[in-house]
Amino acid sequence: MTPLQERPLIVGFKEIDKGARDILLVGGKGASLADLGNVPGVRVPAGFNVTVEAYERFLEVNNLRTPIKELEVLSEPWIKLELERLKLGGEREGHETKLSELLERQKKLEDTIFAQGERIRAEMERGKVPPEVERAIRSHYLMLCQETGTKDAPVAVRSSATAEDMPTASFAGQQETFLNVRGADNVVEAVKKCWISLYGKRAIYYRNAHRANFLKEAGKSSSDDPVFLHSRVHLCAVVMQMVNAKAAGVVFTVHRTTGWPGILIEANWGLGESVVGGKVIPDSWVVDPHTWAIVEKNIGTKDKMVVYNAEGGTEWVETPEPMRDIFSLTDEQVIALARENKA
Repeated sequence: MTPLQERPLIVGFKEIDKGARDILLVGGKGASLADLGNVPGVRVPAGFNVTVEAYERFLEVNNLRTPIKELEVLSEPWIKLELERLKLGGEREGHETKLSELLERQKKLEDTIFAQGERIRAEMERGKVPPEVERAIRSHYLMLCQETGTKDAPVAVRSSATAEDMPTASFAGQQETFLNVRGADNVVEAVKKCWISLYGKRAIYYRNAHRANFLKEAGKSSSDDPVFLHSRVHLCAVVMQMVNAKAAGVVFTVHRTTGWPGILIEANWGLGESVVGGKVIPDSWVVDPHTWAIVEKNIGTKDKMVVYNAEGGTEWVETPEPMRDIFSLTDEQVIALARENKA
């Protein structure tokens, strides 16, 4: 863990000595990128982490800690009801009326909880990024532009929470990511939007639900452990060079459906957002990790794809008809990806 008095505002992916692998400083995604970036032969796009220290300073100067603690207080009755519901869930028969009543009470509490979340988001939107944080972001973005030889280099600004990528809670998709962000002003604004996304309805509900489940499994009451408390989950923003991909997707080193230790690859034309978001039926391949043979492949409909917008950001477009009928990756590319990810 990086000592509090020494915590930097910015950490590069390879700056291990500054805390690049410290999940409490750079979040789960940031720490994973540091691990990947320090593996010989693995190519990780250039970038840097706007650390939890920057987020904490933003909260401090804008007096946001009090409304966040109020959100915790409002969440506790819901969590207690959820603990009760989880206990009854294993004995559903004969408890249908009770379960229905619990859900109705939770729904009423959710309205108040989410309203507080909206108040926090509104205050964060009005809040000012501390000058030293803004200077640090701008300086490192300029260095990234120089490193990549690109004026106003397009970057992805990605949320990296301190509670994500855990065995029991991935936090996948709970906070926002912004793609094809260009220019220092827009990068600073995108970092701020990542911080704000920590208090969206989806993220608040996810933390409350996982807190209840954790307490149930641990046999603790709601006041015995800080895990998943809103004030204890912090956010780092990852800023990394965008790759304007011809095709992109996801590699699973264990088949996500069957559990078979084969390598499942899914891909679509354009940026990977269409595959990650589950918005299209992608092409898919299954590779045997012992023989490196493709044992199954299916061509997806791929009717839409995500591409750069000329004004910044991304947009969905119709996939040209000829591209829908051919695989987005060659067999050679599929096998190469399988080998790299299983190494």
